[in-house]
Amino acid sequence: MPSISRWYLRAGMLYLVAGLGAMAVVAAAAAGWLSPAWLAWRATALHLLTVGWLTQLIWGVAFWMFPVASRERPRGNESWMAAAFVLLNLGLLLRAAVEPSLRGAPWGGAALVASGGLQWAAALLAAGALWPRVRAAGPAR
Repeated sequence: MPSISRWYLRAGMLYLVAGLGAMAVVAAAAAGWLSPAWLAWRATALHLLTVGWLTQLIWGVAFWMFPVASRERPRGNESWMAAAFVLLNLGLLLRAAVEPSLRGAPWGGAALVASGGLQWAAALLAAGALWPRVRAAGPAR
């Protein structure tokens, strides 16, 4: 398994734990055990689970398991996947840091746009790195 795939999978597991923990806090707040202010973490918890855990799990396994691109560079452009990893996690961490406290914050919208931009750039890089490895169906090799 390539090391960048291991990084994606490890980060994904961390986001799984963080997202489930955040969901537990949101559930406790919904049940009245905690302050209703904790309900602001609902969207963040879902984002940690879907983008943080699931997306990183998919990208890490895809980079590892997709068909070979060429003999010279079997996995294609690994530096693009590394850059995508950095941008995706910067975007996720920025969102997790600002989204729960957005109520009335004048900078909140800009921070969310920046977070989304980082994650979008990561998706472009990952798609660019994986695209050459997706070929039309042909004879088995």
